[in-house]
Amino acid sequence: MVESRGRGTAERPLVGGARGTSRYIAEYNRIDTITTIVDDSKVDSVTKAIMEAAHTGSKGDGKIFVVPVEKSYDIATQQKGSA
Repeated sequence: MVESRGRGTAERPLVGGARGTSRYIAEYNRIDTITTIVDDSKVDSVTKAIMEAAHTGSKGDGKIFVVPVEKSYDIATQQKGSA
């Protein structure tokens, strides 16, 4: 999981100033990116599980991208393997 900042469509949080006396709307939202690699036969069930767990009905619920992984490499052993 990677946490970063971005400009999604979700509502931006109200943030307090350094001394706590002022408040402003944050320029960026927190964006979490989760990468998972599953066998082709499990893509539909994993996608459904993520959607059910993450769905709130808000614009900023997120997106799921499904892309093929053709190769993988183990850096420690320098072995090439299947995805």
